[in-house]
Amino acid sequence: MQLIKNVISSYWWRGNIETELETVMLIKTNRHHLKRAVEIIKNRHPYEVPEIVCGDLDILEKTYGQWLHSELG
Repeated sequence: MQLIKNVISSYWWRGNIETELETVMLIKTNRHHLKRAVEIIKNRHPYEVPEIVCGDLDILEKTYGQWLHSELG
């Protein structure tokens, strides 16, 4: 997991453009753990609609990929 603090985000919310200082959290997991990770984020996030974006890792360095998969079980 990585936290990137002090990100300026602008977005539409209920008809207005909002601008906030936010922290971006990057989490690496696999499909087996994805549903649970999303549940945890939704339950703990202060926003009514948190931005949760998931992507498949089509390009993944071999050694790192092996380590990641071994850690995730």
